[in-house]
Amino acid sequence: MRKDLKEFYERKEFLKDENREETVKKRHDKGLRTARENIEDLCDENSFKEIGSLIIAGQKIDLHKNN
Repeated sequence: MRKDLKEFYERKEFLKDENREETVKKRHDKGLRTARENIEDLCDENSFKEIGSLIIAGQKIDLHKNN
């Protein structure tokens, strides 16, 4: 597999809730749920296709430029 594709798939895999235990625990400790947990409750099983999981909001990009 091409190196860039391998990196892409690794990054996508990292974003799954099961691979972000510390972040998910922090949300649960505050009584909050993850976006994916909310979507799971709203959609029928296997009916939701996530698109753009690696996209960063423009506001976040601008904040990094100013620091």
